[in-house]
Amino acid sequence: MPPSIHFDDQKGGTASVDYLLTARLDQHDVTVTKPVTVVGAPCRDIKEMPNVQEPSAIPLKSFGILDQGRFLVATKICNTHIAKGERLKCSLSVRNESKIELERVDLQLVETVEWRANGHEKQQMTTIASLQDLTLPGSFTRPTTHPEHGKDIGPSTYAELMAQLTWKRNWYDLKVPPCTIESYTGTLLTVKHALNVLVFLKGRLQHEIVATTADVQIFDEPLSGESGHLQNNHHIKAEASEEIARTKWPHDANAVAGNLETAPDVPTISEGATISMQT
Repeated sequence: MPPSIHFDDQKGGTASVDYLLTARLDQHDVTVTKPVTVVGAPCRDIKEMPNVQEPSAIPLKSFGILDQGRFLVATKICNTHIAKGERLKCSLSVRNESKIELERVDLQLVETVEWRANGHEKQQMTTIASLQDLTLPGSFTRPTTHPEHGKDIGPSTYAELMAQLTWKRNWYDLKVPPCTIESYTGTLLTVKHALNVLVFLKGRLQHEIVATTADVQIFDEPLSGESGHLQNNHHIKAEASEEIARTKWPHDANAVAGNLETAPDVPTISEGATISMQT
């Protein structure tokens, strides 16, 4: 079951997932319907998933024709399952084996929203967090007069790049904004996240290259304190004050998503998942 989502691309396109909770007392012929904000699984319940991108070679060409050598990059992400508001920790090692001077290296956390309706598709990409002009201590970033070519990486170079991933000075972290939309894949709506390494080069060739990318899954942040109130959910379109009810995720998913129209009495929300109810 997807969480509640409201997205506006600022160009006239919108996408949303909305829920209504209806309670009916048959004996009194009374029906009450309220909008319900369904929040995704708290990140504390999600298994950690590290990611290591082994050293790979990106060929560099000027004018798209002349071979200028290659650029090597390797990355490591401590956990690709991350909560909104937390920090995504990663390390990076690079080596310039080309004639082209390196201008800078950036990290970007990108959010892609795709939605489909009535035979039409739309996509919106947004950079939600970034680190620019990384210092990359210990990495060989200057151009060389003896460039390397091809995709094969020698064992000594491979070992050096992998070792640099463990150096404390090569670790970086990006804070995931609380307003980030949770990752979700569905028939009509998809929200994806990825960490990109961008290489900016000087000279007469493509100025910006996506050297490597890694998929990231972003979940709802854990509850803060015993009150159970969420820190922030700016992607949810709220028009009233919210009262948080606690249920247990995912064990009550069927109860929350079930046919509440035919419930004989006001449904009781069991203790545990997180739903915010607008009143």
